[in-house]
Amino acid sequence: MPKLTNSFQPTPQRVDKVIIGRDRKVVGTIRLTPVALKWKGAGDEIFHSIPLHKFVAWIEAPATKANRVGY
Repeated sequence: MPKLTNSFQPTPQRVDKVIIGRDRKVVGTIRLTPVALKWKGAGDEIFHSIPLHKFVAWIEAPATKANRVGY
């Protein structure tokens, strides 16, 4: 079995967060694994996935105009 690039310390091997909108309805689910970030909209059966290194490159690029926050 190949050695993983990244890992959580200690387990779990994934973290799921359900996003609730202002109307108190589920917007979707964000899933974080050691190697990918995934998104599944409410009612969807499968996740969209992006490798973590590509997400980091995208979010840190000046063109995204993402704000840095202290929390």
